[in-house]
Amino acid sequence: MPYYFKTGIILTLLMCLTSCNKDDNDYTAYFGGEIKDPLVPYVLFSKDNKVIDTIPLDANNRFFVKFDSLTPGLYNFKHEPDYQYVYFDKNDSLMVSLNTTDFDQSVVFSGRGERKNNFMMELFLAHEEDRSHIMIMITTSPSSQKRPTLPTPLERHFMKNVKKKLHGVKASIFTRSRG
Repeated sequence: MPYYFKTGIILTLLMCLTSCNKDDNDYTAYFGGEIKDPLVPYVLFSKDNKVIDTIPLDANNRFFVKFDSLTPGLYNFKHEPDYQYVYFDKNDSLMVSLNTTDFDQSVVFSGRGERKNNFMMELFLAHEEDRSHIMIMITTSPSSQKRPTLPTPLERHFMKNVKKKLHGVKASIFTRSRG
């Protein structure tokens, strides 16, 4: 009986170790979504300006594709004439929802990998807003731009008093925390 018992434990242990082993070479990824007011009946999925797949829209303006071996990296999807970047990590599964009338502002990701992609979209939109402000400043004439003014004597007096009072508050807080 001890022989069978030992053999059973060894076989059970081996089965657990081999069945719990994850395949590190699995790079399966899913990408899908819904497009409101589509302009073309497909979405192009590409990397480095090379189209990887043309994904058709169904009757409900949705698309979905499974990639068996998608290496982690930056890709883009294009719904003519607009496009946007998407980052895929190992085994990500992303859904995107967008409206073609306000493409960039309406892109929202969900699923595994949504946080990094929504963060990337927020950065893109912030950069786009900054860029538009800079273009406005460049294109307006210098005479129409508001120039900074120096503080008046009354404003300087007020700022000095505020600084003194704030300095006193900081000092009193510091002495109380030590005592």
